[in-house]
Amino acid sequence: MSQDDKTRWLSQSVESLLLRLDEPEIEGTHCDVLIVGSGYGGAVAAARMAGSMIDGRRARIWLLERGEEHLPGRFPSRFAELAGHVRFSRQDGAAPRGSELGLFDVRIGPDVSALVANGLGGGSLINAGVMERPEAAVFETGWPAGVTSDTMEPHYATALAMLGAAPLPANMDLVKLRNLDAITAGQTFKRCAVTVQWQTAGNSAAGVPLNPCTLCGDCMTGCNQGAKGSLDTSYLAWARARGVEMFCGAAVEFIQRDEQANLWQVNWHHTERARRDMSPGPFIIRASQVVLAAGTLGSTEILKRSEFRGLNLSPTLGQKFSMNGDALAAGFDHGQPVRSTADQETDPADPTARYVGPTITGMARVLPDDGGAPFTIEEFAVPAALRQVFGEVVKTLAAMRSKDSSGTDPSACTDEDIRRMSLYGLMGNDLADGEGGSLTLSPSSADSAIEAGLRIEWAGAAKLPLFRSSARWLAKVLQDGDPDDETVPPVAVALPVLGLGWPELAITVHPLGGCRMADSGADGVVSPELSPDMPPKRTLDAN
Repeated sequence: MSQDDKTRWLSQSVESLLLRLDEPEIEGTHCDVLIVGSGYGGAVAAARMAGSMIDGRRARIWLLERGEEHLPGRFPSRFAELAGHVRFSRQDGAAPRGSELGLFDVRIGPDVSALVANGLGGGSLINAGVMERPEAAVFETGWPAGVTSDTMEPHYATALAMLGAAPLPANMDLVKLRNLDAITAGQTFKRCAVTVQWQTAGNSAAGVPLNPCTLCGDCMTGCNQGAKGSLDTSYLAWARARGVEMFCGAAVEFIQRDEQANLWQVNWHHTERARRDMSPGPFIIRASQVVLAAGTLGSTEILKRSEFRGLNLSPTLGQKFSMNGDALAAGFDHGQPVRSTADQETDPADPTARYVGPTITGMARVLPDDGGAPFTIEEFAVPAALRQVFGEVVKTLAAMRSKDSSGTDPSACTDEDIRRMSLYGLMGNDLADGEGGSLTLSPSSADSAIEAGLRIEWAGAAKLPLFRSSARWLAKVLQDGDPDDETVPPVAVALPVLGLGWPELAITVHPLGGCRMADSGADGVVSPELSPDMPPKRTLDAN
């Protein structure tokens, strides 16, 4: 890897891509394989095909990412910096607002809103990095016949080693984790494996140096300490070192099949509107094979646009959308500080300054006593840049429920209030294996180069039984806390914030579906097998 400027280690600019398109083609193509997207799907595909040989030569493999590359130290760390890192749209066909290259891609809709990432490494840049095996029952909800818990088992160890996932060491104690352990007493609790370099510096499986985690709590706004094992330190770095070329700032609009030439044409534009206006596309890349890995929303939208232009696809495209049962809930007025968030004025690089911990370090599988739907609960850390916003929202909503008549301003949020707040993430089966939601694209949006035209349709999503069940359980366990318990702070008010109770908003950070895998086109959009013309998959030795 070489650093061509202060903002890139792995990728090249979109201008470099344009220059590559002017080079002589190989058998009528610009590249053998074009990978669209750099999240988990695209990154793993790039790593597994990197270095493959075709007819005695190394396969030319390119990867396109619509966002930009982010290096440690360039993520937002203060509230004032966040605005320049956000792009948002209203699922109405209008162009995204804010920064087109913004790290946080917010899709606001009347039924379901979503937050996804925009950058080299996809969701790994802002997620909690939790890497846990799914329950065997998950694979009984409509997966292809050959994809089972048993067939997946041999691959888990490889993925965990490459991603560097491990649980919080036993000699480290976090208040928010202790709190979760206590409120889930009687349930199956564990410290979960997360992609964090813990107490000593080291190298990732791809050879990228990682610093020890400072427990700053800023994982969700990007790790500026170089301690998080995101995809740019693992699969993408592995792929780049073995010849895969990566280009940032290119947004794919649609793909077309040229049967006569036996190749794909991928139509793309500059992500940035200003560059698009100065150099209008679409530009075309001709590739022998295409791996579409732009995420649930991105891949579905690209295929919807492609279908509008004649590409023959399964009628199930866009169906069975799932929110992964995502919901957030906050606890308020704990008897003792919970340390779920830190003051942005404290030094995130000082391991003794915050001691909040990564976004998630523990999880429990909850089986409600009332027979409600089972779900998983995890404790959350709120990035310091969002500390005050988090506090104001929780305090305001708590005031609307409170019966306090003390005469104090119920909506005034103090530092002490924030120190006694907690945040939980909940996930479960939102019944998308039945009908679920759907992803639609209007004809006017399909015929436009504007991104983010996809609409998530799922009336009543916020009122699903899963959310009602988890809200009841959490409210009960928080409000039944023992006031004499000095280890675990009791909670006076249980406050559902998003997806639970009032206000009834359905929001997901794990959108799933749209391009469902299945054994036939009648049930899904893609099959589990690679095309026989694809370069061979390489076995990754993460050791």
